[in-house]
Amino acid sequence: MSVISLVTQQTASFFDRVDLFLSIFALLGLFGVAYSKQILTVIFWRYFFYFGAIETFLYSIVLPLIGNERYGKPFVFNGLYVFEIVYAVILLYVLYLYAYRKPTIWMVKHR
Repeated sequence: MSVISLVTQQTASFFDRVDLFLSIFALLGLFGVAYSKQILTVIFWRYFFYFGAIETFLYSIVLPLIGNERYGKPFVFNGLYVFEIVYAVILLYVLYLYAYRKPTIWMVKHR
């Protein structure tokens, strides 16, 4: 979502850029789960899960409530916002699985 919005907007706030950066890493985690690949380390993903959860809460819930603009526009509660929340919850769940519930991904394979 962030990538599409930042490409079409001329003005992106600091929070929009942070969200884009973290979204790219989160998608790497999604790739790691989908293809059972080790990307970086399990310790990184455990810290990233919590950092991502905090950032998602702040960016998706707190900032709109205090009236901060997102993607250069004032906040509007609509279907796209609901989709963003659902997408974020699913992505955080996948990151949780990657960091904590998929130990077979992180086992060293001996040949």
